[in-house]
Amino acid sequence: MVEEEKTTMESTETAPKKSHKKAIIITSVVAAGAVAVGASVPAILSMKKGAEQQYLKENPTKYLANSVVKYFDEQEKDNGAYNFAKNIYKAGGIKFNYNMQGTEISAVAGYDSDKKQAYIDASGKITVMGSEQNASIKSYVDSDSFNLDYDAMGSKGSYFVDLKNLKTDFEGSVFADKNSPLYSEQFEQMIDSFEKSYDISQQDQQMQKDFDDTISKVCKSFETNGHVEVTNQTINMEQKEYSADVITYDFKSGDIKNLLNECKNYFVEYMTKYKDTIIQSYEYFSIEDLEKQLDKSISDTTGSFNQDIEMKLEFFISSDNQQMLKILYTQTESGNKGTISLSFPPSSETLFDFNVSSTGEKYGDTGSNLSLTKKSADDTITYTFTTTELKENKNRSLTFEYNKKDSKLKITNLTNPSAQPTELTPSQLISSIYSSAVNDFTVSFNFECTNDKISIGDETWNLQLSATSDITPFKAEKNFFKMTEEEIQAAFPNMISNRNSIIENANASQKQTNAAVLDAACKRLYAMTAAGTLHSESPISELGNLEPSKLPTPDATTAEKREIAAQLTIQDAIDYQLLTDLFADESPYDYVYSTLDGTITYYESYGDGEDLDYEHTDIIIGFDYTTLGELYNHTN
Repeated sequence: MVEEEKTTMESTETAPKKSHKKAIIITSVVAAGAVAVGASVPAILSMKKGAEQQYLKENPTKYLANSVVKYFDEQEKDNGAYNFAKNIYKAGGIKFNYNMQGTEISAVAGYDSDKKQAYIDASGKITVMGSEQNASIKSYVDSDSFNLDYDAMGSKGSYFVDLKNLKTDFEGSVFADKNSPLYSEQFEQMIDSFEKSYDISQQDQQMQKDFDDTISKVCKSFETNGHVEVTNQTINMEQKEYSADVITYDFKSGDIKNLLNECKNYFVEYMTKYKDTIIQSYEYFSIEDLEKQLDKSISDTTGSFNQDIEMKLEFFISSDNQQMLKILYTQTESGNKGTISLSFPPSSETLFDFNVSSTGEKYGDTGSNLSLTKKSADDTITYTFTTTELKENKNRSLTFEYNKKDSKLKITNLTNPSAQPTELTPSQLISSIYSSAVNDFTVSFNFECTNDKISIGDETWNLQLSATSDITPFKAEKNFFKMTEEEIQAAFPNMISNRNSIIENANASQKQTNAAVLDAACKRLYAMTAAGTLHSESPISELGNLEPSKLPTPDATTAEKREIAAQLTIQDAIDYQLLTDLFADESPYDYVYSTLDGTITYYESYGDGEDLDYEHTDIIIGFDYTTLGELYNHTN
């Protein structure tokens, strides 16, 4: 055998048949292996496709949700905003830089889900009342402790709170001494609440499982009430033919109401189970209130369309993740019929075309169209949202034009196609005064978005966000609850107030009285300014500490007086009535303006057996920025 192989090697030219025979054997073995591998690849793919189809059959709603997520995950790979968002998620935090008129702040903030650690590290200089101040603050919270290290405004310290022994540390501290000015019943209640919810980290897995189960129940509810069907069809999208999985839901009015009620019950069931863990410290919150609010939302939603409506939703998902949604609806009483369609991905220029149309006796021939278009040039890329009311032939548009060369973003809003847009600065656009008053405007930003950062601003300010990794934890020096009253007084000089202050340790009834005084002051200032009784030339003795320049002139028109009265703030009313000492140590956010009875009310009083009226308590007050116009020019 060895000799034969040797002869063959040395005499390849004289023994071609032997060599050829061996080649055939080798080739046959390789070919057989290739056939085996080749046969196994389709088998594996077939198994994978079969499992996917089985999952689609058993869980069509979850399959649909996963397909939508998959689509967005596959799209815009070269899009800076998309990649920036993913980088933030991977890094677990962002870096923030802000520069404007002498103020320079940089900060790193984020959350590490593995370490269960939230953190912030900020430093910079801040200009306050013309004075430049250096400041730094570093803090992190993990499952065991809260740590704080700061150096700002002439005060610095390094303190930690041991979360594992919070109740014990509190009970042995000056904060638990009812004779101490540091004692607060609310703070003690908060400590109790925290202890009850401290085991949240141990409940994470069960909470997540129960949440997933809740979502599964919601999906099944869609399938039951929507009478779901799963088919495979050949469809045309973007002038191409696709084999697509089609998930169809068929809802009637009663089905929709039943679906919403079932989903509400699942959500309430989950919140009831974890109320103590998630929101236990919010005394004014109750599951009953939540259920009432959800019931009202469902009633409002189902009441917004006729009870004779039927909707058929068709979701088309092709093998390469092309997607399309069609909604067909009919109203038997009105004879109204309509179609809504939305497809992904769109053509090269039209990102999506969202068409809504309906015909019938009740509404006549009506319709509208909303589209988002994209136009690309060498230097610019433009996105335009356009709404067309077909019946009235009105167009409204919002355009974002990005210049790739100079990183400029120009935003144009037109409610009237023939209008000349008002040119605004970015700060004017951000201002609520301009954004609510100007319908047609153009504004330009310096804007840059790359895979690892976003920056926006103009000549006077700049905001920059960038993805960053987490910071290194540190251990603060002093246990906060182990400090003496003298140490706390030295570290936090404003923490212990004059015990004889009107507000210090005031009970709810006293604060209600304070609220009534504040309410009367605001109404008096507004009424007298609007009437012209108070003006810039009124005697100083009548103005308290209010600046005369804030008031209208004696010869101002009625409209001017009303406008100036509306611009005055709650703080102006405090100055006018010399109430500064009364509210010196008070938190403005303890007070709200209730449109139900048109008064300023103490917020926490609603916790004493009364339900907080969210619908009619529209404004949580800030003394220095809530205007009297916001209080008295609202729409009930």
